[in-house]
Amino acid sequence: MNDPVLNEIRGMTIFVRVVDAGSFSEAARRLGASRAVVSYQIKKFETQLGVRLINRSTRRLSLTAAGKEFYDNCRRIVTEAEQAHLKLKNLQQAAVGRVALTCPVNLGLQWVVPVINEFRKQYPKIALDIQFSESITNLIDERIDLAIRAGPLPDSELQAVKLASMKRYLCASPTYIEQQGFPRTIEDLNGHQWIIYRRQSAKVVLRKGNTMYSIEMNGDISTNNAAARLQFALAGHGLALLPHYDVKSHLESGKLIELLPEYSFASLELFAVFPQGATDAKATRLLLEFFKSRPPVNFRSRN
Repeated sequence: MNDPVLNEIRGMTIFVRVVDAGSFSEAARRLGASRAVVSYQIKKFETQLGVRLINRSTRRLSLTAAGKEFYDNCRRIVTEAEQAHLKLKNLQQAAVGRVALTCPVNLGLQWVVPVINEFRKQYPKIALDIQFSESITNLIDERIDLAIRAGPLPDSELQAVKLASMKRYLCASPTYIEQQGFPRTIEDLNGHQWIIYRRQSAKVVLRKGNTMYSIEMNGDISTNNAAARLQFALAGHGLALLPHYDVKSHLESGKLIELLPEYSFASLELFAVFPQGATDAKATRLLLEFFKSRPPVNFRSRN
């Protein structure tokens, strides 16, 4: 990565180390590098800046007028960077505890697990107990600290934070379309088989412009598992309303075909849900903030 800002900060750091050490040799020893490398880096930094910072002689180093003024600014920046790094290190060392988390299976594998992998790199002392389930777990009875759920949410005394809005697509496999026909209008949907996901309403709401439409899903296959719903759609058992993260690769490969693209479907909201007081625990609060800062890349940004 050739970031000019990072390169300049790196150059400032080496420059400060050389001035503080009083020689290239001592600075090289403290940095764990060779004298030639440190000297080269300073020369390269001066070339980038277009100004000489250090007067070199065989006996000692001295700063130029520009170098003296620049050193004070560099010392402040390097010190602040060191302090920021120390604070982060202390935060990571202090972050301990255990978080019990539950989430749907498919969403968990697609998004939650990658986020957890990243979280553990920053907070290795926080233990995690992750339950994958399509059921709505009683968080208090099961002693769950945090749940990732797709809305709408039922009324409860639990607290919720919106994480993202999932765009959904009406899809079917080429096999199904070849056998049952390609629906091009809402009226064409009548009589088609649907793969019904029992955790969501069987009523589908569509929008075109300012007009809203509502249709009822009917079909011979229903399931409470999102991954199974996708597999049934791929196998040609019917139409399915699927989130973007499930269908993106299959739409690109042609294994699924988007239907009625001129219509939009109500987004599926994604929430973090937790009992009151759960985020008083530092480990749970850190994990929640981590999820909030990393919404799934294929979701629309949260409001």
